[in-house]
Amino acid sequence: MLEAEHTLGVKGQVLQATSSADYVPYLQKEAEHGDNLVVAVGFDFIAALGQVAKQYPHTKFAIIDTPASAIAGKPRNVGV
Repeated sequence: MLEAEHTLGVKGQVLQATSSADYVPYLQKEAEHGDNLVVAVGFDFIAALGQVAKQYPHTKFAIIDTPASAIAGKPRNVGV
C-alpha cells in the first residue's frame, strides 16, 4: 500500500478489525465513503465480502489470500 501511495499517488487507509463483527461495517464504511477499491485480507472475510459486494455493485473489491471464486454468488465486482 505504501508503494502504491508513493508511486501511483493513491490514498490508502488501513482498518484493523478486532473481531469478525467488524468485517461488514468496515467494508460498508469504505464502500459508502466512495473508495474506488476496497481490499479485504484473508479468508475470514469471505462471507462479509460476499454480502457487502452485492450491496455496492459499483465499488470494486479485492480479497487477498483467497480466490474471488470462493465468494458466494461470485460477485463480478470482486477480484483477487
